[in-house]
Amino acid sequence: MKRNRAQTEDRIVQAAVDLIVKDGFNSFGINLVATRSGVDKVLIYRYFQGLDGLLAHIATHTEFFPAAATLFPEDDTGSLEAFVDAYRKALRSRPLTRALLSWRTNTTNPLTRAIDEQRQHFWREVEEFAHPGDEAGRAFLSCLRPVLEDSVPDEDVLIALKSFAYAPSVPTEAREKALQTAPPEPEEEDLPTNLL
Repeated sequence: MKRNRAQTEDRIVQAAVDLIVKDGFNSFGINLVATRSGVDKVLIYRYFQGLDGLLAHIATHTEFFPAAATLFPEDDTGSLEAFVDAYRKALRSRPLTRALLSWRTNTTNPLTRAIDEQRQHFWREVEEFAHPGDEAGRAFLSCLRPVLEDSVPDEDVLIALKSFAYAPSVPTEAREKALQTAPPEPEEEDLPTNLL
């Protein structure tokens, strides 16, 4: 029986993602990925040159964050509540992103390095589009990033947002380009509160 390499690679990748989402990197290993995907570990070495190659493959084929331009409503009033809601919704549909955000400070591998790079790019875009109007606004925006990524009760975020104003400036071309190139949003699922 002839093997379909693309389907086998997909099974291996999905097994690895499922394991990371479920248990993180505590017991993550090539044997567990092989067992979960139903393939011999030799295939993981052949297709991906080992575990780091598999993680690098996942990193290059995954968009961990949405395009920032898609998170600011067109008729924005200067409140970040809509942005925060859109950001949280995007994270709900990205369980791998949520898992990696919690592991990025504990583990260094191709996947955690990739999410850090995408995370930096995402927040640079957010800062570019938000255009806070004064020093306090810029300071608040820099504080918003860890607040949204780490464990903070929703109410604290929303109370702080009510006093923050910014001058939204997402160019139409940037929004259209981001919407055209964005992959379809996966199904939304509930977020654990310790990741918000």
